[in-house]
Amino acid sequence: GEFYPPTDAPTCAAGDEETIAAEAPEEVASPGGPRQAEEEEGAYGGSASSVTEAEAAEVPSRRRQRPEEGLEDLWEFVVQGRLSAPDETEGAQKGVTCFPAGALERLNARNVCFVCARGRRLDAAAPNQDDLLLAMCRCQGDGRVSLYGVFDGHGPSGHQCAAYARGFLPERIFGDAALLSQPEEVLRSAFREAHQGLLERDGAAPAHEGRASGTTATVALVLELPRCLAARDGALERCGDAAAQGAGTWVFIAHIGDSRAVLGSLLPERAADALPISADDIEATALTREHRPDDVEEAQGIRDRGGEVRKLSGRSASRVFIPGRSQPGLALTRVLGDTA
Repeated sequence: GEFYPPTDAPTCAAGDEETIAAEAPEEVASPGGPRQAEEEEGAYGGSASSVTEAEAAEVPSRRRQRPEEGLEDLWEFVVQGRLSAPDETEGAQKGVTCFPAGALERLNARNVCFVCARGRRLDAAAPNQDDLLLAMCRCQGDGRVSLYGVFDGHGPSGHQCAAYARGFLPERIFGDAALLSQPEEVLRSAFREAHQGLLERDGAAPAHEGRASGTTATVALVLELPRCLAARDGALERCGDAAAQGAGTWVFIAHIGDSRAVLGSLLPERAADALPISADDIEATALTREHRPDDVEEAQGIRDRGGEVRKLSGRSASRVFIPGRSQPGLALTRVLGDTA
């Protein structure tokens, strides 16, 4: 499940970056920062995908190479979660792996922070099923490509599903030669393949068995590139105007489930260099819409595909069911993994 930094940086022109071998990340404890959403309770049924501990920790042998000088200059930082122990207490911080050794210092220097803590669960033995990813590499001279992701697993092996998505998505996205020219299509393809990969891990389970597992996934792809690369029709193309220089930034959001991405913007009347900055100085803009059956369009999509949306007795939230059955009772309309 771990993402091992690839040996090449994304590029639009061959020869811009040196090919360097990769190194295994260093394990460290998680620091504090903005809070990732708490885990939700609930058992999910349906057609299941299950990822074993061994599969979640699987790393392609081609990544297991000795490091060479220069890789730390190519990758600014890679920080990702580790599978949590089942005996963690409520509020326990999730452990992370980091590359290179000074990754946390590089995060702080760029004002990037994170936290992932075990939420309140009805089952005290259930592990933290949340996961996270923060990765930034250099490309196109002074350009940078960053990927930030949060994942919230559910079901008996939800933590392993989240770990699988956390490892698969960055490897698939950073490894795609079309990343800088067609970022939206790269993200779509990566999500489709992650979903299919989870379904193929253990086949399908009958809905009534309640063994379904899956995960949400929300990622932000941030491209900081020379302005000679222009955004046109959802893709990035080279500008013909040689005078168009300097840095440009594009952000692409891909998500499934109900893990949120929010943009915080400093209010225009607030001076950026005036400290301290309070919550009243920030305007929040939602960048994602939750894929839940309480959403009218999402509920209709379920009905159009032969499913049923109804509320459980004594519960206010709607769930997704197979018509005439009490399962699977899904709290989400779209996820990676389980499907009925």
